[in-house]
Amino acid sequence: MPIVTIARGTLSGGQATAERVAEQLGYRCVGREALVELATKFGVSAPRMNQMLESTPHFWERLTESREAYVAYLEAAMGEIVQQGDLVYHGMLGQELLKGVTSVLRVRVIAPMSYRVAAAMETQHVKHDVATQYINRADDDRLRRMRYLFGVDWRDAALYDLVVNLEQINEDMAADLIVSVARSDKFKSTPQSQRSIENFILASRVNAALVVNGWSVDVEAEDGVVKLRGEIQLASPDEPDDVVRVVRDLPGVKDVESDLTLLPVSPVLPL
Repeated sequence: MPIVTIARGTLSGGQATAERVAEQLGYRCVGREALVELATKFGVSAPRMNQMLESTPHFWERLTESREAYVAYLEAAMGEIVQQGDLVYHGMLGQELLKGVTSVLRVRVIAPMSYRVAAAMETQHVKHDVATQYINRADDDRLRRMRYLFGVDWRDAALYDLVVNLEQINEDMAADLIVSVARSDKFKSTPQSQRSIENFILASRVNAALVVNGWSVDVEAEDGVVKLRGEIQLASPDEPDDVVRVVRDLPGVKDVESDLTLLPVSPVLPL
């Protein structure tokens, strides 16, 4: 059966649905908190990672911080989560962090504004107008953040295999529907789909290790063979060998094919 990713807006019932799906399938149910915790091993604090995921980037952040680095760390964290076995992931990032993995059932759970406002009023003990403003602001921030990180509009139904609306059905019925699709022949696990998972795990691990060392290149992995492409600034004559050495030392790497273009470091001219 596939990895199941469930995207949901704030207080839209997606987490409750995900928990029911995981229970029926006998899968682990994992949210963003676990992803952030694993991503912090690369040197970004949990508060900073959460801030990056929850708010719209300011202009200065775009200049001083690397979007690619955050994505690389999150992908590597997702790789570790996937490596632990069967998974239902709920949150906005799941499917975007599993690019190249073929066995993913991409679900979006939606609910009418009245449902979400009522949930906000109950959980946050606020009035109707405040709850409405809170949800609208959260949705707007999420839209901008997903565009910034992945260049997608998470509300686009074409991104998902299944969109479930909780207006007429409850979380239990929604879970039954998702489980039925997950168990269908269309999403049956195959040797090819398992290979895509293994290749993703290795590529994400390699990419994060390179980013930590200051190298940003294209990484592909296939059956333990890692292919590196892109351009790197040549800080020292030994740097190409250093890149390959870092990759070779990583668990799961059988061989490295390097097709890197080396760029000399531009000299700093005196003022």
